[in-house]
Amino acid sequence: MEPRQYQSQAVSEVIPQQVNLMTLPQRSGKSFIAKLIIDRFKPKHVLLICGYRKIIEQLSDYFPDTHTFILSGKQYDPTQVVHIASYQTLANRGIDLSMYDLVIVDEYHSRTSQAVHDVILQPDTTVVCLTGTPLTNGNKLLSKHIDNWIQPVTVKQLLDMGYIAPTKFFGNSNLIADNASELKTSRMDFTEEAVDRIMNKSQTLQHIVDLIDSKQLNTNHHTLVYLNYISTVDKLVELLGDRPNVFVVHSKLSDKHQKQAITDYTAASGGLLISVRSISLGFDSPISDTIIFGLLTKIHSLALQILWRASTLNPANPDKVAHVYDMTGQLATVNPFTDFSEYKKSNPCSNECEKITNPMERYFCLESCKQPILVNCGTPSMAYAESDIANNFTVIAGTPCEEKHQLWDVKYINTEQSDGSILKQASYPCGCVTQFTVINALAPINMIELYTEESNLPSVTILYSKSAGRAIGILDQPGKHLKAAEFTDSEKMYAGCLKYFKQQPFHIVSNVRMPKLPNVTVKSGLNAFVPLIDWDNISASSIVKQIIKAKLESIVEALGMKRGVVYYKIALVTKHNERECLAFVSQDTITRQDFFSFFEQYSN
Repeated sequence: MEPRQYQSQAVSEVIPQQVNLMTLPQRSGKSFIAKLIIDRFKPKHVLLICGYRKIIEQLSDYFPDTHTFILSGKQYDPTQVVHIASYQTLANRGIDLSMYDLVIVDEYHSRTSQAVHDVILQPDTTVVCLTGTPLTNGNKLLSKHIDNWIQPVTVKQLLDMGYIAPTKFFGNSNLIADNASELKTSRMDFTEEAVDRIMNKSQTLQHIVDLIDSKQLNTNHHTLVYLNYISTVDKLVELLGDRPNVFVVHSKLSDKHQKQAITDYTAASGGLLISVRSISLGFDSPISDTIIFGLLTKIHSLALQILWRASTLNPANPDKVAHVYDMTGQLATVNPFTDFSEYKKSNPCSNECEKITNPMERYFCLESCKQPILVNCGTPSMAYAESDIANNFTVIAGTPCEEKHQLWDVKYINTEQSDGSILKQASYPCGCVTQFTVINALAPINMIELYTEESNLPSVTILYSKSAGRAIGILDQPGKHLKAAEFTDSEKMYAGCLKYFKQQPFHIVSNVRMPKLPNVTVKSGLNAFVPLIDWDNISASSIVKQIIKAKLESIVEALGMKRGVVYYKIALVTKHNERECLAFVSQDTITRQDFFSFFEQYSN
């Protein structure tokens, strides 16, 4: 096999006698890269550590004459060059680790125990830790004991190069966000009791069955279904009844039964393979073209491992396009196209403000860091006050004290959920409790495409002011003039965008994180616009022009020009060139020559 360019690059970036963390997306050829690393360093003895017996046996094919196993039921020959071990057997055998001058650890993100740390910290040893998701269970970047970070390719680049199948992501739920207060955690993830309760009241399993039937996913497609617990699998299988081609794998079934289920699923013309995470790592199925994501998990690495499981190229179907259906709102918490840059430790708000060179902009930025969001006791918060999706506000306990409370002192809980609505309660420090109904934007199986990497897609750019508790959305539909609107509620904004873009996929770009919304790209540079806007005097018909004018005033001041220049330049801005003008004033650096050259084209 000839190595791909990024594979050769990855191997060349390994630093000898250091701990190297190599981030490689699924289907990038991690096993082959491990062989290339061994070929480069030519060790006397190399230790390959894996978590799954199937992967261990696959790796041995690369070294037919030079390998031995450190594996239960296998003969061990310490004189061989390549020692392929399971984590468990290695820990139990008491192997002398000092013999290895090269150590390669597969799926390192799931094996960061002290025992593994002891292995990678051997002196004078070159260590390469392989992973597709370099995150801890707490969703922090892996960094402990790591000397060198290597990331030669991203999942987006693999798609562009045609090494994985095009993949579309769809969703119809905010289940995780809407039930955040009820999702209790045990051992870093949500408890079985909490998951069962939420799945039952939301009728998620029935929605999965409806989706399967509406798209014939058990007969015309090969579909991987992921759920949290064995009891949940049993309930889904019961709901599916006598529908054909339903196969199940989980830990309570024998290895023989699980292997037979996978064999039967692969041989069938279509089918469902339902599992409890057991095929989230080390499982490759070119024939699979669909995923139903029915998990509720707070572990991003687990979600990211699953979301691309149906994206393996299928030689028998070169036009394959994978579809992922998110039934829980997981795509509001993870971006399947991530390059993990958003997981890097961010600077505090004040540190970001200090980077702004304009004194006035910097001042307002620092003030916004300090300003708390206040909520009037007994009345709807700014997020719901004027929303079409929230109604029936009532006081159900206590008497409103009519004081303002900081947002984090008001406790919001969901008390009931049914198809189409959620009943929420807000408890204030004084004892007052209000209740209201929030209408869901989407029908149970009305799946909307959430993530896509196609170019020239519609987008909405959000500017959110924490102090005002309000947001402006600029809707950009290619071929049309920019449209702007003010929103006081993110769900209302999302519903409005779905209507405006007529169910087309679209991107959301925002100056802050929007946890209730999918497909959000956060660009902190947009924060520079927020203090320039007069939030008390916003006209929906001219928001874009107001923003351009405010930014022009900032640019003119920074370049030492007279303020009157703004009057003449803003007169050149029309509906026909708003898009280009907004993009121009959004640049990080603008010179005087840039300024006058840009507007010269519109002055005739």
